Amino acid sequence: MVDAGYFKDDFVNHFVNKRSRRSPLINRGYYVRAAAMEHVFQGFFETCQHEKKQVVSLGAGFDSAYFRLKSQGHLENTTYFEVDFPELMQRKKALIQTSPALREMLSDATETSQDIILNCTDYKLLGVDLTQLDLLDQCLAAANIDQSLPTLILSEVVLTYLDPQGSSSVIQWMAAYFESAVFVSYEQVSPCDSFGIVMMNHFCKLRSPLRTIDTFPSGESQVERYTRLGWSCAIAVDMNYFYTSVLTSPERQRVECLEAFDEFEEWHLKCSHYILLTAFKGACLSLRHTLWPYITAEAETTGTVFIQDNSTHVGDSSHQPTDGDGGVCVSCGVVTLQSQTQCRRCGGADLTLGSLRDSAASCHRTNTVVTCGKHIRNDVSSSSTNAQSGRRDREVEWTPLPPVEGAQRFGHSSAVVGSHFVITVGGFGADGGRHCRMRTLLAHHALNGTVVDIKVTGEHGCDIGNPFECMYHTLTPVGSTSLLLFGGRLSPTRPCLQSFLLEFWLGENQNLDTENGMEDVSSVRDDVTTLGGGNIAEIGSCVGPEHCSTQNSDQNTVLMKCVCQKLPTDGACPSPRWRHSAVSISIDKSPHVVVFGGMSDSQTAFNDCYMFDVQQHCWSKLDCDGEIPEPRHSHTATHWNGCMVIACGLASDLLPLKSIFRLDVVSRNWTELTILGNGLRPRYSHVATLIGDCLALIGGVCLTLPPPGVDVRQPCHRRSPGICSAATGFVESDNAARPLWYFIHSSTHGTTDCCSRWRRKLFLLWHSSQCDARLIDTARRIVRNVTL
Repeated sequence: MVDAGYFKDDFVNHFVNKRSRRSPLINRGYYVRAAAMEHVFQGFFETCQHEKKQVVSLGAGFDSAYFRLKSQGHLENTTYFEVDFPELMQRKKALIQTSPALREMLSDATETSQDIILNCTDYKLLGVDLTQLDLLDQCLAAANIDQSLPTLILSEVVLTYLDPQGSSSVIQWMAAYFESAVFVSYEQVSPCDSFGIVMMNHFCKLRSPLRTIDTFPSGESQVERYTRLGWSCAIAVDMNYFYTSVLTSPERQRVECLEAFDEFEEWHLKCSHYILLTAFKGACLSLRHTLWPYITAEAETTGTVFIQDNSTHVGDSSHQPTDGDGGVCVSCGVVTLQSQTQCRRCGGADLTLGSLRDSAASCHRTNTVVTCGKHIRNDVSSSSTNAQSGRRDREVEWTPLPPVEGAQRFGHSSAVVGSHFVITVGGFGADGGRHCRMRTLLAHHALNGTVVDIKVTGEHGCDIGNPFECMYHTLTPVGSTSLLLFGGRLSPTRPCLQSFLLEFWLGENQNLDTENGMEDVSSVRDDVTTLGGGNIAEIGSCVGPEHCSTQNSDQNTVLMKCVCQKLPTDGACPSPRWRHSAVSISIDKSPHVVVFGGMSDSQTAFNDCYMFDVQQHCWSKLDCDGEIPEPRHSHTATHWNGCMVIACGLASDLLPLKSIFRLDVVSRNWTELTILGNGLRPRYSHVATLIGDCLALIGGVCLTLPPPGVDVRQPCHRRSPGICSAATGFVESDNAARPLWYFIHSSTHGTTDCCSRWRRKLFLLWHSSQCDARLIDTARRIVRNVTL
């Protein structure tokens, strides 16, 4: 992190033996933690600038903060105490003594003891186990700590490793010991969703289980805990709030330009699972206004901010905000004051009030959310609205398919070929025991669950490279047996420059058990005998019963071949991009593909629109008018009655959107659809499918928990064109043994020419710890239950 330029610390290398290059995601995670602690330091030193003060760092380890802060001139009139296991503090003392640069910064050391490892005038190392509070009391007294001075108590991912009783004892003891103090804790929350399950398993594998998080799983439970244990006021924010609302825009831009980055889903999920909690008492109560000037008790608790203030008695659950209470402008990342009527940064007005209920497993909380104007991106679930209207959220019937070797991947794309094959291309996953970009085509049989792995062979001397070794591309049906592969990337700095047209030849002889009994659903096509042109190559075939049958080989024999053709890149071809959208639209009975938005290798988002003529093999740019969507990527696009409907996505400022737009391809006019009914949660990296008149948005990532479930909308109401009304919503519980990631990268829906069992199913390939292919009975569980 330091070497990459995220954070300046000239002393950390004195305590690190091995320097290794980390991924941008890891670097950002350490950066936001360091930035959060730096924010606390600056606020504390600013508030107590001219008076004596103390810092007590619990579980300090090899932290170099004392030396960094002293070199910056922040520790005047400050005594710095570090507490950790005796053997660890002995090792730290040895490192300090062997470094001339560190020794020069220390004042003269006085006599030490068994537990006071280093005893300088302004810097002391105490070797004490935090479960031994009586010994800690004796050591602090022997080290001349002053219980009356303002004291900053730090706990960076420390208390969560103690059992609930032990960590609560430390919190309560500190509140009783100091007259004026602020307790700062940085630790994990939300262990019950998919990310939380994997996070818990990760720490268990490291033999460092999180022992407190199950008892205090949310920010709300944590702030309640601190105020119950003697602290006058407690405020907790998750790291999504801190990054978007506390850090300045120039600082965020600086960080985002340091390294190419394309792990937005994991980044936002990680930030939603870590909180910075600050608890105050005594004279340090004034510090809350320095640290959190835009958070008031009247603002109550939101999905990313949690507050309980026993000092004023206005933060209790009986208080309900009114329209004048201010709000959250997530579009620019600012929480407004109670007295403000518009966003302090972007000027957004028209504040509205909604509610959010977290129903994920054991992490129950009821939150109040205020959102700002047109760019409403805070989360408003349908559950509370449904409860008021007497409706209940319905559950979706999921049918997990068996895990398949080679199908563990994300960043892929899928589409239907023929009557019941789902073709999956690209993505990143496991292949032969290593993680890499996937080079193969997968053909899922949507009825019997079998999977065919079609490998690139490059026969007849035609070199097409590895066209499927890409991520975040689109795979768009253009007819019953052809697909357009467009865009994608090899890395965040290497976009894919070539597009391909894939045509499949299917020879099948199958008798399948359908709802109407045994049916012959055979479709036979002539085999490929010749290949024409230097840009065409045969890329594989598979022949059946040993690969394509699960039960009776006589009933399931499949022959599949695919021809891949390179497409021209001259003329009005779109600039390279990924995380875009594409839909197939027929114009004058001629197939076309419309591409919108996406992300470039310069980390910018697009809002341009291009159209590909499948028959002429040529691109053209669409110059559109009307209510043109703002630039976005990781959105969805679906075809509805000659129009393209795009939904949600991630904006240029890396904040999720909740807007829905419709493009009339013929008139080239954009219309933003008004969202009525239940509030639509902002999301990105979701999937969307049109079922009749209903648009189903499934999964995705947002900035607050729980993750988005299934939201069903009607893009164009029959009686009021341009209106997007709510239908219903679904949320699925997680399975701890097989956690399901809610950001999804491919789906496809059975079309009307499919056999009856497949026509009413939605086939999903989820980002999962395993390949998670699932079928949703959309007709029975969604369309039939729509209420407009």
